[in-house]
Amino acid sequence: MIWKKQVAIFFCVAVIYSEAGQSLLFPFGLNEGDEFLPATVDGGTNELSIAVAFPFYDHEYTSLYVNNNGLISFLETFSQYTPEPFPLAIDRRLLAPFWADVNTEIGGNVSYREVLRFAQNDGIFLEADGIIRASFVDMRDFVSSWMFIATWDNMSFYGSSPAAHRNSFQAVMVTDGRYSFVIFNYGDINWTTGTDNEGDANTGLGGTPAQVGFNAGDGVNFYSVPGSQTAAIVDIETTSNIGVPGRWVFRTDNSNIEGLECTTSGAVSLFPLVGSMLGGTQVFINGPCFNANSLIVCDFDGIETSGRLLEDEIALCVSPTFYKVGRIPLRVSLDDGVTFDFTGLFTIISVEDVPDNVFSSVTESNQRESDFEITWDTDALESVDEVDIVVYGYREDNDVEFSGPLVVVAQGVDYHLGHHSVSGLLDPELHFDVGVIGVRESEGQGGK
Repeated sequence: MIWKKQVAIFFCVAVIYSEAGQSLLFPFGLNEGDEFLPATVDGGTNELSIAVAFPFYDHEYTSLYVNNNGLISFLETFSQYTPEPFPLAIDRRLLAPFWADVNTEIGGNVSYREVLRFAQNDGIFLEADGIIRASFVDMRDFVSSWMFIATWDNMSFYGSSPAAHRNSFQAVMVTDGRYSFVIFNYGDINWTTGTDNEGDANTGLGGTPAQVGFNAGDGVNFYSVPGSQTAAIVDIETTSNIGVPGRWVFRTDNSNIEGLECTTSGAVSLFPLVGSMLGGTQVFINGPCFNANSLIVCDFDGIETSGRLLEDEIALCVSPTFYKVGRIPLRVSLDDGVTFDFTGLFTIISVEDVPDNVFSSVTESNQRESDFEITWDTDALESVDEVDIVVYGYREDNDVEFSGPLVVVAQGVDYHLGHHSVSGLLDPELHFDVGVIGVRESEGQGGK
């Protein structure tokens, strides 16, 4: 461990800069109620108790430390100004949006605040929830309750002149008490290294560049953002793992930090992993390197359906009807079905195992009557405006496979209404062992 011999202590005026290059940063500063670190070399806060335990690498923490040199630590303060490759030694538990030798003596501010969710600050939580939901296919219902925002604004490097280059960056910690996420936001990044780490006094480049990532403190588990401790880290505001230059998002509660680097082939992440044999399940897909020109096609065990891109990192396909149950292969194409370079497994389950989201006034005694009211949960489907109302009928045969007619009783119904009146629901000549009423995305809307 390396320590500086000279320590200067003084307080600076908390001036908050607002620059166009910092538009990704969450609101910060005096007007937001931030606390400010004193301008001490290699300094940091005392232990800060937090209201909600933050899950990190399979442990929960009720306090933390904000450090001038671009990191947040647990268990103890962390004053080391020379970044090292991860993993670090035991008990060095930290997250580092930009661990480097920061100079707090010539302007700039390090500020922080804890935020609990109330009606008056719901907007910032909605923003964080939206980022997380758009980044992780299995977190579409995530609702945060606690947030901690630390911002390093307009900071220069140790050994620089007052007119030297400046960096601005931010760490946003978010949790609902069970799952936790960290968002790294970057404004202008212009230097990587202080002079005590052999950086150039004029440019702040060279030497031992900044480290960005997470360290579990067990000597084994860690995550480093690509480019860390290389000259390339100066361009981190132009890179991303979610398709938004200057923003990196991670899930941090598990034993392994989950980043979101995309791939050009291989396995995909699916949510949900199961769907009704009757089809109509919205399957969210994460993992491939999508772009604006991607033409999504999903192959569900030989049945192809057209998909669409929802966000930069997430696509959507709707499962077709299957008259069988069990696990099936799901292949994904980004070139309109020419090649299928991505694979996953999807499980078809019986109607009886699917939760009810559609309700009707149909009963065994009145099923041949002419008028019925059908209602549905308007939160069950995403990015849908129109739906078709269908009746599935099937008979069980000796092979435990199902076959039977499918009747479309209404098309192009406004999904957001949540209800529809149907006349003449069934043809008297149709006979099934089981009949099921369903609401599915209209075939003409998103492609099926």
